[in-house]
Amino acid sequence: MSCPHGIIGFRSGYAERSANMVEYKEFTFTCGHCNDSFSMELDPEDLVKFQCGLFPMDSIMNYLSQDEKDMIYSNTCSNCWNNLFGTSS
Repeated sequence: MSCPHGIIGFRSGYAERSANMVEYKEFTFTCGHCNDSFSMELDPEDLVKFQCGLFPMDSIMNYLSQDEKDMIYSNTCSNCWNNLFGTSS
């Protein structure tokens, strides 16, 4: 699958595992506020689908936590998010 925008924009490690016939890879994302790095495993095809605007993140990456989705979507880690916007009660 290719993205019409040519957007990939990730740094990847190379830890692989198979589960349910999906190849997950370890990706490292860096917070745009504190520059801390966070690693998570996800399906690379899901990342491309999201970055190209083909599917909403919640429908294709439902296996990630909300903090992980926020990190991918906004380049903001949970600590910085809470410092910027507070916590939801």
